[in-house]
Amino acid sequence: MSKKVIGLLYGGNSPENPISIKSATNIFNAFETFDTLKNKYSLVPIYIDYDNSWEVNFELLKSTDPKENPDFIFTGNFEIHAPNSNNAIAKIDSAISMVHGSGGEDGSLQKYFSELGIPLSGCDEACSVLGFDKSLSHDRARESGVDVTKSYVYDSATSQEISSDFSKHFDDDKIYFVKPARSGSSFGITKITTLNQLESAVNEALKFDTKIIIEEGLLGSNFVEVECAVLQKKVTGGADDDLHATLPCSIHVKSEFYDFDTKYENEDAVEIKYPALIPDDLREKVRIDSQTLFKTFGCSGLSRFDYFVDVLSGTVYFNEINTLPGFANVSMFPKMLEAEGIGIVEIIESILSFA
Repeated sequence: MSKKVIGLLYGGNSPENPISIKSATNIFNAFETFDTLKNKYSLVPIYIDYDNSWEVNFELLKSTDPKENPDFIFTGNFEIHAPNSNNAIAKIDSAISMVHGSGGEDGSLQKYFSELGIPLSGCDEACSVLGFDKSLSHDRARESGVDVTKSYVYDSATSQEISSDFSKHFDDDKIYFVKPARSGSSFGITKITTLNQLESAVNEALKFDTKIIIEEGLLGSNFVEVECAVLQKKVTGGADDDLHATLPCSIHVKSEFYDFDTKYENEDAVEIKYPALIPDDLREKVRIDSQTLFKTFGCSGLSRFDYFVDVLSGTVYFNEINTLPGFANVSMFPKMLEAEGIGIVEIIESILSFA
């Protein structure tokens, strides 16, 4: 039986390009390392550069057996050609996307592959659009009965207009987070405690999106930030798919909040505990809410759900969904699944089965 040809998409034109390379490296190494994958699939890494050019590129993925880039030509119809030849060496059967951020998680890549008729791993266009927009995902979560913190949304407004309006709602006794509504990896997020900080925070968020969300902060010793991984698996002979929602992990930061530098650049600034340091009943509520939201959002294959848990009141507040969680060495999505006996091979097989 001939091997299926899998395209591994990575890079992209967003600030998350370097994180995408790290995620794709671990996926690539899995295909290089495990016979289960090597015997079934031929993997073709396809790098998307900042200028949106696409090319076959092994070199950027630091595999256990580094390879130079083969002299292949990548065509727009997803065929691989030798130079000066019109004969296809291979055609991509389906693809795994590790393109994080705008252009990768916002529905545009999903729409493109749907139009091409090539199966792509992960959530579809509609779910990706919903998940990438914090205000839309908050609205949908509220509709499903999941608690969400109070927020204010501004679309296509100037920083002066936003500051003027939000000043009417500002409470000196609270803290707020000013965020781009559509951006990943905590880019453009600022914590503010005074009105004097508002305009500069809004200007920072506007660098990443024209739509801004300002959320009431949930900080204090009684609030714990947690993450939950959900993997959709085929059940042999069963009528329903199995949604495996892990026990959550808890994130304990020593900096202002869990920002990009804390996640990827300064591991000493954060301590992650698995299972989360919250009561058992709240761990279970996080799992159930994550399964509920996976279905509510129309997710496919995999997603990660982030929350703030009030251990005093027992309230679990939905924060955001990541429809394309990372696979970098510091990423908690694969780590939580591995802790529950689901390794990288099973994760890859599962997400390919739902492409």
